[in-house]
Amino acid sequence: MTISYFTVGAVLEEQAGDSDAGERGGTVEQAPLSPLLRAAIDAFDEAGPDAAFEQGLAVIVDGLAKRRLVVRNVEGPRKGDD
Repeated sequence: MTISYFTVGAVLEEQAGDSDAGERGGTVEQAPLSPLLRAAIDAFDEAGPDAAFEQGLAVIVDGLAKRRLVVRNVEGPRKGDD
């Protein structure tokens, strides 16, 4: 479910960005942002939506894999696990 929601959200965000790019640009420029946040936004904007999606998906998959390992360590191996 998480990956499905992420995918739908990414598509909606990209479509919204296409339709109101002018409005968002003005809003972002006027908002006071920390240098670290500004650098992160610029990096994602420069890389493009496909790279941002791939990065977000990798974070989700890595997090789910790590959680699975933690659960296995706490509960022990499951029947059929090698």
